[in-house]
Amino acid sequence: MSQQSSASSPAVRALLESWSGPFGGVPPFDRITPDAFGAAFEVALADERADVARIAESAEPPTFANTLEALQRAGRAKDRVLRVFNVMRLNMSTSEYQALDREWQPRLAEAEDALTFWPGLFERVDAVYRAREASDLRDDQKRLTTLVWESFVRAGARLDSA
Repeated sequence: MSQQSSASSPAVRALLESWSGPFGGVPPFDRITPDAFGAAFEVALADERADVARIAESAEPPTFANTLEALQRAGRAKDRVLRVFNVMRLNMSTSEYQALDREWQPRLAEAEDALTFWPGLFERVDAVYRAREASDLRDDQKRLTTLVWESFVRAGARLDSA
């Protein structure tokens, strides 16, 4: 099955589309199958990369809104798919989910590293971080700015190529 046709399968759509119900929606576990996760992760990671590219390549000066808020919204589909995947792999623990876990954990870690080292992204986060005290940001926005900046730094964003 091609990625295009597999990405439009009902099980993949069940992972990627917004969920209905209480608490911001409930995953439709009855429609989710192990074979849906690969295509769902591919689509979700591509969406996240597109979101991050728009942030990092923006010609506008970095602000809390166009950098930190936008970064918080990026990757929502990936977060949703990952949450369901974690529920399924930890509770079902079948050989299918174990194989998916072995395949996708390294790929997800690689995707996270790629975001950390995305050209221009940390520079925008750093600019907002350096201007946070002189800005009119609320305390919670300053705190988020600090947490995101520290997360990038701890992951190695300030390291030079050597």
